[in-house]
Amino acid sequence: MTAQATKQAATDAAEAQTALLTRLVAGDSAAQEELVRQTIGRITAGVRRLLHCDEDVRDCVQETYLKAFEKIDTFRGDAQISTWLLAIARNCALMRLRSRARDPQLNEDLGEMQFDEFTFSIFPVAAQMPCPEKTVLDRDDAQRLRTLIEELPAAYRSVIVLRDLENMSTRETAEALDISETLVKVRLHRARNALRDKALTVFGVTERA
Repeated sequence: MTAQATKQAATDAAEAQTALLTRLVAGDSAAQEELVRQTIGRITAGVRRLLHCDEDVRDCVQETYLKAFEKIDTFRGDAQISTWLLAIARNCALMRLRSRARDPQLNEDLGEMQFDEFTFSIFPVAAQMPCPEKTVLDRDDAQRLRTLIEELPAAYRSVIVLRDLENMSTRETAEALDISETLVKVRLHRARNALRDKALTVFGVTERA
């Protein structure tokens, strides 16, 4: 595509969004349906990065569009509307994770545990394994990984999703979940250990003595 064609395509997209936005602000139900059709795939994928329960994902996506239609007159139009929707969806998902981070059934005995920031992600056992065992955990196996994460207690799952999948810092995770940084480290430590133990079985890896 030439530079001129690229510029024209951008102009056409901006004009189309402006026209759609005008209809949305006017409460046009057909425009609302059109927006959902255009963006629901991207919004659902964004929510699923944070929430792994299908029911939670559906509820969060629905809430995203309801909030968007309610606040559509606040959208300034200086970005793609899908980007604005993703921000709403992310906040919705984080609120759900925050509510589950306060699980009263968890035994949060901090004791005198020593924490470190693991130099590896998701499976701490991988850093301790020589090849070829390590390559087993390096394979692209996202679905099985999601299943393992889903099996964790909600409070642990929320921490590992934000820290290891969303690459948030300890401070950012603590702020998002409204818990202390120390508690983030405790839960991350335990979540990673739990995932390691599950991975040793699911991925067919035998831990060396």
